[in-house]
Amino acid sequence: FAYESDGSPTPGWPAIVRDQTSSSPPAIADIDNDTKADLVYLSGNGDVHVLSLISNIDDSQNSGWATFLHDERHTGSYGSSSILPPAPNKPQAYDTPDDKGGSITISWGFPSGDINITNYIIFRSDKADGKYTIIGKTEKNNNIFIDNNAEIGITYWYMVRSSNGKNMSSNTNPVSAYSFNNFSPNAPVSVYINNIIIDGVIDIWWKMNEEPNTAGYKVYFGTKSQNYDKTFDAGLVNHYAVTALENNKEYFLCVTAYDKDGNESLKSMEVSAIPKDEDTDPPVFSSFYPNVVVENSEFYIRCEIKDESGIYDDNTTDKGQGVYLIWDVGELSEDSNIVGMSKLRSDEYVTDKRIPGQNLGSHIIYRIVAYDNDFDWGRLDDRTKGISELQKVEFTSAPKKIYNYPNPAPSGAYTDSTIFHYYIDSSSQVTINIYDISGNLVDSLNEQTTSSGHKETEWNISNIASGIYIYTIEIQPDSGNKQLYKSKLAILK
Repeated sequence: FAYESDGSPTPGWPAIVRDQTSSSPPAIADIDNDTKADLVYLSGNGDVHVLSLISNIDDSQNSGWATFLHDERHTGSYGSSSILPPAPNKPQAYDTPDDKGGSITISWGFPSGDINITNYIIFRSDKADGKYTIIGKTEKNNNIFIDNNAEIGITYWYMVRSSNGKNMSSNTNPVSAYSFNNFSPNAPVSVYINNIIIDGVIDIWWKMNEEPNTAGYKVYFGTKSQNYDKTFDAGLVNHYAVTALENNKEYFLCVTAYDKDGNESLKSMEVSAIPKDEDTDPPVFSSFYPNVVVENSEFYIRCEIKDESGIYDDNTTDKGQGVYLIWDVGELSEDSNIVGMSKLRSDEYVTDKRIPGQNLGSHIIYRIVAYDNDFDWGRLDDRTKGISELQKVEFTSAPKKIYNYPNPAPSGAYTDSTIFHYYIDSSSQVTINIYDISGNLVDSLNEQTTSSGHKETEWNISNIASGIYIYTIEIQPDSGNKQLYKSKLAILK
């Protein structure tokens, strides 16, 4: 007979003739291993009939009916709650902790009441609605099973069924999980500081882990022990240079390792170091010129400035970090004159404008200021300021109307030039011709002056051969008679 779930007869079901009626008590079992219960009975004509369960008992375990598939003549309902053991309560699946991946743990709650359960059967599928196969079982007092055949990163679906040794419960709702590695690698060892001095830098080293899953290392540091406020990902290397640090301050550092699954180790032993500036020496000043100037003659001041990191000049004189000269008559003060200086050649610098001439017997004093170009990590204070020794320029009467200095040339700061000096009474056109001893013209210089006084014209001798030369200085005033002077100079290279 066929009945509804409330026990009432099902209308319209095919009539059952005698030779088709059951002649044996029905049994519940999973005959075809499809994880679904089957209703098995023997009919009067000797045929064995298998009807498959297609609905499950609900979680409350209160359903008294289960529906079975049927053929044209054999169909119906069966009160399964009195035959099937109750299903496990609320199963869960999750990654097994600290396993380095490859396993999933399945757990469930024991059914309530005094029941005769002997085992729990665990099924697995790669889809929620896929085919489930048995992967293991536990004893009745064990509600945890570990699937050790899970591939990392693959999602698996699980169901758990109770067994009383004869029949299995209905399926639980499928639960899913995937396995991942959550086991931390070992902390790095043999951590030390490379003692090389690099401005604002601490170079920390460690021994690389032997674990094949290691993906990289992180460096932690701060200015307090065990209190690290900054972190750098060093990558898969065995050392890391922490840069842009403040010199002469102690820093504390440690290292961790992390693997390809994102697990990070404990921190290594702590080390400490104090970064220092490798270049604290200021620029060196030398070859100051001139020391003596003809009275009332304007003049440039030159000197050589050297530093192993180079010389920096932002062209702001004393407003920033420029190269400049401070000068005055008598002594220097806060109100002394400031003149910028520019690079002339190689390490030689010259004032951007002439220093005013002074009367016979007077003198000026000056110092030159410059910064080195040790500019690590963008810090202005990393550059070292240099100040020259106090220098003096005296004023004297001209030895004669015209002369050149240095003679012989080159000499001192004048590595490739000599200076022609001459005196004019008024605005004039000045022509200087230089000849070799055979009378051939070697070079000609022209100068237009607009005021009276001692003047000078520089001659570049970098491409002039050694020898004795004769030069003439012709002074043609804007009004008046032309003056011609003649003298000799020597070039010794």
